Amino acid sequence: MDMFRKLQQLKFTTAPAQQQEIAQIEMSKTSDAILLEFGFDLSHLVRATQHFNLLENEELKSFQKIVIAQKESEEKQAFEKATPPQETIKVMLAEGDALGKPEYKQDGTMTFDYFLETSKLIIKYTYNFTKEGLAKHSVERRAAVKDKDIERCQKLILETANWEQLAT
Repeated sequence: MDMFRKLQQLKFTTAPAQQQEIAQIEMSKTSDAILLEFGFDLSHLVRATQHFNLLENEELKSFQKIVIAQKESEEKQAFEKATPPQETIKVMLAEGDALGKPEYKQDGTMTFDYFLETSKLIIKYTYNFTKEGLAKHSVERRAAVKDKDIERCQKLILETANWEQLAT
């Protein structure tokens, strides 16, 4: 789960190729930790899984379902934290409806005035929704900097970027 959480933090801030490289590094770390703790590594675990047909083991299947459910639950919580309340969405939609029917030019793009008005609406609600969260994140980040906890600060930066990406 720790590896999943690390990779999840990089989802919106890191290029896919870099994510893949980081995932491989994390797998190597996991393999090394298993080797130190139990005397075998991930390659041995994969071979044992195949040899003993562990993917068909009901207890392991049950455990795997629990892990998947936990990952999905954490993803859902992150999405819910980054979603505006229903009341805000209703007001925003009403303001959008008040703009009237979309106006398009002959080339299929919006007229400049209509585009400008919709952009203002989007920026207004994005700003109003994110300002409090960004302020909260900055307080936590500054505390980490003050404590000279660079690792925590970097983690908070990624959390902020991911939250902001989901929220906008």
